[in-house]
Amino acid sequence: GRFFKRNNLFLTGSARDYGYLYNQINQLKDMVIYFPSYICNSVFDNISELENKIVFYNITLDLKIASDQLYSTLSSDPKRRKALYVVHYFGFPDPKFEEISQFCKQHGIMLFEDCALSLYSRYKGKYLGSLGDVGIYNLTKNTCLLDGGAVIFNGNKINDSEIEVFSRNNPDLMHPHYLRIVKS
Repeated sequence: GRFFKRNNLFLTGSARDYGYLYNQINQLKDMVIYFPSYICNSVFDNISELENKIVFYNITLDLKIASDQLYSTLSSDPKRRKALYVVHYFGFPDPKFEEISQFCKQHGIMLFEDCALSLYSRYKGKYLGSLGDVGIYNLTKNTCLLDGGAVIFNGNKINDSEIEVFSRNNPDLMHPHYLRIVKS
């Protein structure tokens, strides 16, 4: 089968352009976003305008999530909407990724998967980036392309009609930097 089978796939000029898409989707505003303490600063290039609070969580020296600390941090302030940004460092998922994913589902926390170095990497037979609510890819780090990224909106936490309205109302973004792939 094809790698990208989803209806909500955007090809972008760069993986960091996900921030612009993120800014345009109302359901993603006014959240606390948890990022790992070891992360490239370019991730924040296009999300500086957000009204979200950014919190950093700890990772170990071998790039694993300090999950016990993370769970207590995520459990604080239960009324606030939250998102967890997980990086699959060098194409490898965290050993506790399934547990972390289940925790996010149980607590209504959106899960973003940074797959900059994980194109075609799998976890239990499923492609990384397809397990959370949003998968973010950097195509230049995995292919011979000069530029390009991809963002996949999975699941039902993001309203399909809102993405469709964004696509229809922003035709200037559809080419060359943004291309909407639709199901045939």
